Amino acid sequence: MPEYKSPGVYVEEVSLFPPLFVVTDPSIPVFTGFTQKAEKAGQSFLHEPLRIHSFREYQDVFGGPHQTTFFISDTAKPEGKEFLLYGQKRYLHIHLTRFFMYESVKMYFANGGGSPYILSLGNYDDWEEGLSVYEPTDTSKNVFSILEKIPDAALIVFPDAAGMRSPDCCRLYVKAIDYCNKVNNAFLICDVLNTHQDLQQDIVDFRNNMVSDHLKHAAAYYPWLQTGDYDASSIGLSDFENPASLSNHLKEAPALDIIIDFEVAGELISTIRLKEMHNKLMAFSPGYNDIINAILQVKNLQPPSGAVCGAYVRTDNNRGVWKAPANVQLANVTGLSFKISDGQQSDMNVPIDGKAINAIRSFTGKGIFIWGARTLDGNSNEWKYISVVRLTKMIETSIRQGMKPFVFEPNDANTWVKIKSSSENFLQQLWREGALQGTKPREAYFVSIGLGQTMTANDILENKLIMQVGVSVVKPAEFIVLSFQLDMQPS
Repeated sequence: MPEYKSPGVYVEEVSLFPPLFVVTDPSIPVFTGFTQKAEKAGQSFLHEPLRIHSFREYQDVFGGPHQTTFFISDTAKPEGKEFLLYGQKRYLHIHLTRFFMYESVKMYFANGGGSPYILSLGNYDDWEEGLSVYEPTDTSKNVFSILEKIPDAALIVFPDAAGMRSPDCCRLYVKAIDYCNKVNNAFLICDVLNTHQDLQQDIVDFRNNMVSDHLKHAAAYYPWLQTGDYDASSIGLSDFENPASLSNHLKEAPALDIIIDFEVAGELISTIRLKEMHNKLMAFSPGYNDIINAILQVKNLQPPSGAVCGAYVRTDNNRGVWKAPANVQLANVTGLSFKISDGQQSDMNVPIDGKAINAIRSFTGKGIFIWGARTLDGNSNEWKYISVVRLTKMIETSIRQGMKPFVFEPNDANTWVKIKSSSENFLQQLWREGALQGTKPREAYFVSIGLGQTMTANDILENKLIMQVGVSVVKPAEFIVLSFQLDMQPS
């Protein structure tokens, strides 16, 4: 109480209510990868996370998609796209690598995403094979060091990891999972690679390479998504690593003449002339059409993480983080790389090793839906569901942030009562919103704090304030079983 020296009337405001705990936002993602540029008003955002609010803003700051180039061979390779050219098997290959950041952010916004952080690790030309671009010798550019500067990032997506080889991709994911375990408020969305174009082999490779003790911090999705982002008018001769090599594959005389004209023109050829040549090839050469269709199938095939992340945010906003982000329809998707059956999903969803892969499925007359709700820690009774893990992270983070004002306060009963009241008010609000199960608050949660309950006299002497919180979270109805009984009319 202040010391008064002058006679008069004084008013003192006394707080009768404990401080409120603010719910941390569990729906803020960070997309990490490569971009065409990273500059705004002369300021560089390379290795500097920037929060954006629309896809248009992304385009303004980070530019457009990568110009992926292709080449054709008659040799079967694991990474090649098989197609028929004049009735013969040929293989379409990507030159160097492919980037997915632009398309993933676009799919994120198309599926209800909000305001994500974008972390550009470099321009497309800065790419190097392996993990060195994510963990360079310069620690200031280490992706996980940078992520620590974004304390409110709750969802992590690495779109361009889908362009890496499976072992490197999974090593990056494992490091990201370890990071999520360290900060304990982030969750990783993984893509199962489409390397083998074979459902069983792709999943086996992913599971064999995902070795971690903290798999509850991540969820994986498969198969990849077909979109309609690109059509024949957006493809041309510039999409080939060496357009002149088309003369080795095309048969029509007019088409071969056009390729000769291209070689004669060389590097001086204009964009308009390239477009004219492409249109003529489309008109004169069925073989060229087959090649363009194969390229479109590859370019329109996207990893699901961007769309799935958007569905997470949409579900959080509409229902709450405690609602499983499943049975959610995906927008801007025209098909899937594989159509998964009930039998195939059984092994994906409940495997022996527990590394569940969430299926994305197409249902006739309905659309394409996320049809799985499990983390990669599927054998855990506590942490097998995404919604349970993310809700628990949100509760822990919110209470941890809410308790910071009590640091250095007296470690006595008055402080304990305030902390307990604030925690119980926070949890009761979650219970009222449907996040916790139980017909009464005491069935949904408990908060325990005090001498002889959570602390000993020695704990207090060591300046420790210990509180225990227990919650009964709502789990998704993953298996709905209907029992029917037919009563026959007595004769």
